[in-house]
Amino acid sequence: MDYQELLADAKQAIDNSIKTGTVFEVKSLFAGHKWDELKIGQKRYFGVYFSNAFNDGNIPNIRRYEESKNHHNRYMKI
Repeated sequence: MDYQELLADAKQAIDNSIKTGTVFEVKSLFAGHKWDELKIGQKRYFGVYFSNAFNDGNIPNIRRYEESKNHHNRYMKI
């Protein structure tokens, strides 16, 4: 699994598909079946990978928003 490639896809989706002010979860950045094809452990690991990239300042123009009811991190495009 190439998590750097998934991160690049996520960044591209944020830049091109998410409007400013929109609240989103990581899984919503992947259109079609791409997210569904990942195993549960891969989804969890990528969520952590994405969160760490955010914490390190590698994903500009977003901020952490409140957790969802299912305890997934949510972000807002700014």
